[in-house]
Amino acid sequence: MAGVSAITTIGSYDYYWHLATGRWIAEHHALPSTDPFAVASDRIPWIDGEWLFQVPLYVLHSLGGDMLVTAARSLGIAALLLFLFIAVKRYAGIAGAAAIVSLAYLGADHRLGFRPETVATACAVLGVALLLQKPLSWRSFGLYVSLTVLWINVHPSALLAPVLAAAAFAGGLFKEREPVKSLFQFSIFNFQF
Repeated sequence: MAGVSAITTIGSYDYYWHLATGRWIAEHHALPSTDPFAVASDRIPWIDGEWLFQVPLYVLHSLGGDMLVTAARSLGIAALLLFLFIAVKRYAGIAGAAAIVSLAYLGADHRLGFRPETVATACAVLGVALLLQKPLSWRSFGLYVSLTVLWINVHPSALLAPVLAAAAFAGGLFKEREPVKSLFQFSIFNFQF
């Protein structure tokens, strides 16, 4: 249902700029050193931190236009919400998981447009899921690092990745100490942080 509700017209003010930048990168086989579409500003040095969103966007658009981009976005959002539902269902039951996922979708809807932020939101959710693995293994940590590398090339919000990892690490340290444990522990649907 969430995937169906995610099918909307493209209303993002910078969708076509991202699309054009992806085309520029594909045509030049390089990242631009200045904004190639700046008209009213100087050609100052620029680091395109969202290139890993822009190139796949251009490829999708080349294959099927706006309709394929819309379908890919809708399927991605549906997959993300299904992942969240499955993860939460264990702790909150089917009705509780449905309510949580519905609220999550309503709260995050403004972050799930035709922008790099949508992929970054998915990276954040997957990253938290990896960090919540009990016990946190080297494999999970390696996957988290790989996800962070992908995330930083999609959207600058990846600067949150070290903060999330530090919080997970600190939570693990506090969990070992029994007297301090009660001060730093809280529970939501039996998740222990």
